[in-house]
Amino acid sequence: MNQLLLDYLPLAVFLGVSLVIGLVSGLANAVVPEGLQQFFYLLIHLTYVGVFYVLYSPENKYKRLVVPLVLVLMIAHIVVTAMFGEFIFMLALSLILILLGKKIKMRTKLIFAASGIVLVVLIQSIKMEYRKRTWSETGADPTYFAQLLGDKISNPSQILDPRAMFFVAVRMNQGWLVAVTMDKVPSRHPYANGETIWQSVLATVAPRFIWPDKPQAGGAANLLRFWGYSIHGYSMNIGPIGEAYGNFGRGAILYMFFYGLFFNWVLSLILKTARKHPTLILWLPFLFIYAVGVETDLLMTMNSLIKGVFFTWLMYRGFKYFFHIDL
Repeated sequence: MNQLLLDYLPLAVFLGVSLVIGLVSGLANAVVPEGLQQFFYLLIHLTYVGVFYVLYSPENKYKRLVVPLVLVLMIAHIVVTAMFGEFIFMLALSLILILLGKKIKMRTKLIFAASGIVLVVLIQSIKMEYRKRTWSETGADPTYFAQLLGDKISNPSQILDPRAMFFVAVRMNQGWLVAVTMDKVPSRHPYANGETIWQSVLATVAPRFIWPDKPQAGGAANLLRFWGYSIHGYSMNIGPIGEAYGNFGRGAILYMFFYGLFFNWVLSLILKTARKHPTLILWLPFLFIYAVGVETDLLMTMNSLIKGVFFTWLMYRGFKYFFHIDL
């Protein structure tokens, strides 16, 4: 795949640099009108795609400049927004794509895995405290962010504190969320019998001005429907397995089979299209960022995938029309 992309990307460096605008969009997303926030949200993720274009470009002199610059800007983005989850997902998917086809020693794999676990635990240990200050008090504060990181790194016992680790375990325990759903359905709340499924599909294609009270992505709708809980100010979701059980009970096993089959079909179509446009492979993390997550639901995955596919098509057409560049 590497040689194919190298032959196909004569202007990749220019494109990679231009996609840094995604990070600028991330900073502007907080001040643009609500109707434009979704578009700017998609622009933010072009940063990751731009890095891939640079990495697979034959122009090595630009890699030394662009890749570190983009990494710094990505860190700046999460400091400003206090949104860490997508960064971790994109980092993991990016590593998979970058290492695709390479022979990796078991020792190296273990180092990558251990580093990832340490990074996740470290972020979880400071996330709530930093978000509280960023979202409710003074706003983004890079100095405070660095202070929190420094305190945890210099005193690892704070990270391994039993009380702190308990909240990390609860936050990362998707099985608990599914178990609570199974406990409450149907004993307290009846099976939805596909209600949230078809609503999610409709909500994906129906604009909000046509359906003002359509379900919101993020898990609040499912927790209200299946748990009877109304959450505000934070995000928690029962995941695709919890939603499947809440709708169909034991029939969730069959539903999850077709759920996975659908994404397999979509991936097959994308890979077939990539025979004509090989660089489409570089967009896979962008397109499937929510499909691989466990703390999502059908609304989030379908909404992200469909809008992502349309946005990718728009970028290919746009660069062809305005810059005469075949992505």
